[in-house]
Amino acid sequence: MDNNAKIAIDDEKFKVITKPHGHGDIHNLLYDSGVAKKWRDMGKKWMVFIQDTNALALKTIPSVLGVSAENDWKMNSVCLPKVPGEKLGAIVRLIDEEDPTKEIVINVEYN
Repeated sequence: MDNNAKIAIDDEKFKVITKPHGHGDIHNLLYDSGVAKKWRDMGKKWMVFIQDTNALALKTIPSVLGVSAENDWKMNSVCLPKVPGEKLGAIVRLIDEEDPTKEIVINVEYN
């Protein structure tokens, strides 16, 4: 999706523009290498990912871990305000204009 929440299309080839896995590669690497299983078997409960586009999140880690533990959440994300046009990914909530009960929360990377 582009910064206006529209699907990015290559006008010359008429195909959806996609990106490599980006930050998501770490999940495959942890699983494929056996590190995730090793850590689980060692009794580790928490893992924190820090993306290069969200350096301010460092200050929130203790609070986020506490809230996640208290609520027994499997995953939690921290976001910060984005200036339009800024090269920064975002988590957005998209709501269907015709049926506001339909919505999706997704990550939108900058293009």
